[in-house]
Amino acid sequence: MGKLIKSKIKLFYGLSILVGLSQALIIYVASSYFKDLSGREDVSIYYLSSYLVVLIALLNLHKFFKRLGKVTVFCFSILAQVISLVVLIFSDSNLLGLISLVAYLISDGLIIVAMDVILESFSSEKEAGRVRGSYMTIFNAGFIIGPLLSTYIISNYDYVGLFGLVLLIKVLVFALALSGLKDFNSHFVQKETVLNLFKKVIKHKNLLRIYYVSFALEFFYAMMIVYSPIYLRELGISWQDIGFIFAFMLVPFLILEYPIGWLADKKWGEKEMIVFFLMWIAITSGSIYFIDSVNIWLWVVVLFATRIAAAALSLLRDSYFYKKIDGKDMDLIDFFRTAMPMSFIIGAVLSALCLMFFPVKGIFVLVMVVSISALVPALSLKDNLSEEEVKHFEAGAKKAYLKN
Repeated sequence: MGKLIKSKIKLFYGLSILVGLSQALIIYVASSYFKDLSGREDVSIYYLSSYLVVLIALLNLHKFFKRLGKVTVFCFSILAQVISLVVLIFSDSNLLGLISLVAYLISDGLIIVAMDVILESFSSEKEAGRVRGSYMTIFNAGFIIGPLLSTYIISNYDYVGLFGLVLLIKVLVFALALSGLKDFNSHFVQKETVLNLFKKVIKHKNLLRIYYVSFALEFFYAMMIVYSPIYLRELGISWQDIGFIFAFMLVPFLILEYPIGWLADKKWGEKEMIVFFLMWIAITSGSIYFIDSVNIWLWVVVLFATRIAAAALSLLRDSYFYKKIDGKDMDLIDFFRTAMPMSFIIGAVLSALCLMFFPVKGIFVLVMVVSISALVPALSLKDNLSEEEVKHFEAGAKKAYLKN
């Protein structure tokens, strides 16, 4: 790996922690902001509209990568967020505030995919688990600080103070990316229509299976991000206590993802661990339905347990997928990342139906059901061989050859 690539990776990791922090500052309070501005109890319509746009954009994003380059797409998405934040800070219109936050969430979805494409250029198939593990650990280091900081700022400076801080971070990210990654803005020659993309994906059964696993995980995130703060607030838990709970809750993302990536590369492959952690996330998510305590430490333990599985699955689904493709398969990366908007879209519909008949805590049973359903495709995955399994296989083949 050349010095130029190494310097770009270091810069990219620096950008990752800033993007992670800025995302976490807003993501867990967005549902309450929508609720406050709209006066609606059910805020799923705002997420539905956001992620419908993200879904359409992702299916066509490879075209923009081809014409503009991956770094340019990343920078334009950051710039769109800067504009949205300026409106959120200075506008007194509730309508403009709602539209701007929707636009911010749309850009968030595009930023993550652009970062995926940039990162894929740095990593080989053999090291995918470790490179992804390092990236996600650094990204989530910023994510852990976010809930504590955001809830403190809201309690003391309201949403305007929060949006001001995020604006400063986004301007810094924009400047660093524009100056530091501009020479790495490669264009792609691959041409693919949406119809051809679907035909391509259907031929790869394992990609469809890992896509549904990814969808189930993103469904977990979608429902937890929107409804866990709402449920905790309904119980009477303060914003500052929620920030404390969420900060502890996210620690598994910091400490588990590199070790899990190492195990996937070196020891076991991904399939067995995906199945195990899907069962774990189903059980721990469903257990929330039975909890109505305001004990802070109980919530720390329960939500921490759910994130152990989520952190592991985040790494494992990415490691499995990126071992099946290479950096030129941008269309497949775009498709794979549609699991996130699809989860919010379907989640918005299912959660709205659920809330018509059940209280908010019924959402967590819904999460459990979707997680259990992902076990079917997970069990059918063709596992990637770890380095240890490859060596064992080669040693067995050599012995068989010598016997003959």
